[in-house]
Amino acid sequence: MLLIPVLVTDPALASGCWAQFYSKRDFNGDVATLVDPAGFVSLDKGKARELKREIDSLVLGPKATLTVYEHALFKDGAVTFAANSREAGRIKKLGFHGRIESLRLECSA
Repeated sequence: MLLIPVLVTDPALASGCWAQFYSKRDFNGDVATLVDPAGFVSLDKGKARELKREIDSLVLGPKATLTVYEHALFKDGAVTFAANSREAGRIKKLGFHGRIESLRLECSA
C-alpha cells in the first residue's frame, strides 16, 4: 500500500482569522469553527448554547485573537487568547471556573 500525502484546505480558513473549538481536551471530540470577526453577547441561545457547553480546547488562526468573558454582554472576567494559541484544556487558563457566557473573535491585518 502506498500512502500519498494530501493537503486539504478550507478557503474560509485562508484569511487566518478563525477559532476552532473542541468538545474534549487535547483537541478531541466534536469541532466547531468560527471564521472572521464575530461576537456572541450571550451563549445562552440557539447554537451558541451548544458551543458554550462544548468548549474544552481551542486553536486560533495566525490572525485571530479570542476574548472570552465570564458574563454576558462582554462583562467581567475576560481572558484573551493570542493568535496561533493552542489550549489543550481551556479550563486551566480561566480563573472563573471555566465558565464562558460571551466571546469575541477579532482579526488583525
